[in-house]
Amino acid sequence: MAEHKVVVDADPDRARRLGRERVGPYLRLSNYVANLRRIGFDADDIAFPGSDRLVDALVIHGEPETVADGLRAHLAAGANQVAIQVLFADDDILSGARALAQLL
Repeated sequence: MAEHKVVVDADPDRARRLGRERVGPYLRLSNYVANLRRIGFDADDIAFPGSDRLVDALVIHGEPETVADGLRAHLAAGANQVAIQVLFADDDILSGARALAQLL
């Protein structure tokens, strides 16, 4: 099983801002940071609040089709389930979730 954070938003700056809000606190946890280093992220990536490269890897963002394709990649890689954590602005979780539900 895989888990992935997603932001359904074509604006990368807005999407990364939302992603950083959720990913940033993990960068203060030594076990999480050690795991990120183990899989290839460097000191610049894991410096708070996280590089664009890190946020892009941990938070799939873009148009609904782009996000759906990113989630399907987990299944293609062998995951039998993918838990989706939809990040949203302005109490609007439903629009992103509905857009993905139509594609997945």
